[in-house]
Amino acid sequence: LLVDLTRVRLTWWTLSDTATSTTLGNPARTRFTPSPRDALLSPSRSRAGAGRKRKREPRLFRFPCFPKVGDHITNMPLFRATSPAPAAAVKPPCALHLLSYDESTQKFELGEDALNALRAIRGPVGVLAVCGRARQGKSFILNQLVASRGGPQTNNSKGFKVSPNVRPCTKGLWIWSEPIPAVTPAGEPYQVILLDTEGIDAYDQTGQYSTQIFSMAVLLSSLFCYNQMGGIDEAALDRLSLVTEMTKHIRVRSTVDGGGDPSELASFSPSFVWLLRDFYLDLNDPEQGGNITAAQYLEHALKSVPGGASVAAKNSIRESIRGLFPERECFYLVRPVTDEKDLRDLDAVDKSKLRPEFKQGLGDLVNLLFQRCRPKQVGNDVLNGPALAGMAKQYVAAINGGAVPAIATAWESVAEAECRRAAEAGEVAYDAAFYPAADASAADEAALSGVHTQAMETARAAFANAAIGGPELRQSASTRLEALLAKRFHEYSAKRKAEASAKCAELLTAASQRVYAAANANDATVEGVVAVVDTEVARYLKGAAGSARHERLAEFLSDMMRFALASLAQRNSQALQSSLEREQQNASAGHSRANREEERANAAIASVAEEKETRRGIEGRLADIERAKLEVELAKLEVEGAKREAEEQLRGAESKLAALERAAGSDAASAAAAALATAALS
Repeated sequence: LLVDLTRVRLTWWTLSDTATSTTLGNPARTRFTPSPRDALLSPSRSRAGAGRKRKREPRLFRFPCFPKVGDHITNMPLFRATSPAPAAAVKPPCALHLLSYDESTQKFELGEDALNALRAIRGPVGVLAVCGRARQGKSFILNQLVASRGGPQTNNSKGFKVSPNVRPCTKGLWIWSEPIPAVTPAGEPYQVILLDTEGIDAYDQTGQYSTQIFSMAVLLSSLFCYNQMGGIDEAALDRLSLVTEMTKHIRVRSTVDGGGDPSELASFSPSFVWLLRDFYLDLNDPEQGGNITAAQYLEHALKSVPGGASVAAKNSIRESIRGLFPERECFYLVRPVTDEKDLRDLDAVDKSKLRPEFKQGLGDLVNLLFQRCRPKQVGNDVLNGPALAGMAKQYVAAINGGAVPAIATAWESVAEAECRRAAEAGEVAYDAAFYPAADASAADEAALSGVHTQAMETARAAFANAAIGGPELRQSASTRLEALLAKRFHEYSAKRKAEASAKCAELLTAASQRVYAAANANDATVEGVVAVVDTEVARYLKGAAGSARHERLAEFLSDMMRFALASLAQRNSQALQSSLEREQQNASAGHSRANREEERANAAIASVAEEKETRRGIEGRLADIERAKLEVELAKLEVEGAKREAEEQLRGAESKLAALERAAGSDAASAAAAALATAALS
């Protein structure tokens, strides 16, 4: 243990070459390097599987050589185990700053909290934006939209900020943190994001800034509600000259020079609702036959009027609005209260004080806005939350770079990025579905292919759920994903096959050793060796895996038949040959005895003949001679019996040799052994 007091640093080493070091007074620099020897750490430290995350627990340091030192370290404030901090409470829904302008850098910035809220929306998303002049109640309308769909009864402290004074309180763009569930006319669910905008043409804005804020609201929204006090007159059209300016600063593609054509931009534009606040006129037009609707009132106001250069600018604005917003609607609300004081702080006014016709109109407006809102689309592609966040980043980057936002070009970049993320999500889904199941399954090709097929379906579903863009882009990303996963599967399959083959070889090597030992035993028999082979086959089939296990088993059995049983047959042949040699030796000894008896008999006969010759005349000795003859005859009989016994022994040896030849006739080695035995016998 070394203590460097000058740097207040405590360092210790384990018994191996792995070190654990901790810098006191700076928890951010604390490093823990796992030691292969768990004896130096607390038993509570458990090893997790390779590549798996595990929950980090407080460590209790123990040193076998300095037990007290470990206790002192554990009791130091830096190392003392503390209870985990309570989970942070879920934040209530609130307004998040999506777009702001940094005066120091002269650049627009996107709020990370707002972007994260958008990225969390995985399904189709629509954006309902309310825009208009400052101090005319845009945020009030948005707060009513929030409250109408189960949100909090918003006020200045809970919803979009509303201020009664002359200074604008909304800067840039704001969104509501919690999307509102909605359903399209076709019954498809989607999420609605509410977007509040800074008031246009405020006294502290430049014309370019107002156009950029207005353009961002139009580009991001699927329903654009323009909030205005009073009726549609020439002054109102002048204020909407931003539409004409906006078309000069937006293009469909970055390759097109100049501004965009309103008719070309129309396919990317949101639905448009012109909201007239504190409207006091009667919708009656004698030229149109009397009472008219708000929509007819709007269309009449947007018609080009005859005149010279003085009305050309107004007609240009009318044409821009008609071209940019082909889907448009008009709605009006009467004055909510008569008291000017209540009007200045309308969010705080009790609903009972609101005029009934205003409350009725407000409810109808809320329903109209949600009915006309749709999922945000770029061409035929529907955006989700991450795509919307990506589009916002692309637009802001173009504006900050002094370029003109190009809708289709930005969408292509976002779609490519989202397809890459979708492919990554597919990889993660494949890994989660494939590896646990594959590790638990057999190593044969059919089982692994089945797991791979199911995991590929999971990966495709995850990719399809997150991918956006045109068919060609999605198909290209999907093809790359499938090629990557196929390569990953083949690598894993090859690894499992190699492991299974190595396991088979290990099992068969051990089995061969046991079979050879059984075959080479002194008391080995064919039946015993076959029984050992059957036992090893059952043990192998229980432990082996892989598609080649049966092929390897067949090779093993062939080797056993060729070597183990042949060795056993050779040993039996050698034993039989030894027995035959002993029998042949016994037969040779019998022949020798018979020859000696025959020689003795011949000598006796010669002696008798000689005696006959010498004692022919002695008749008294006839009886003796006759007895000698009888003895000679008896000797001859004994010799004949000995000969027959030797011949029977020879025939028995030949029978045993023939039996040996039949037993070893199926094997070349045994045949050779029998040939040697026959040669020896001959």
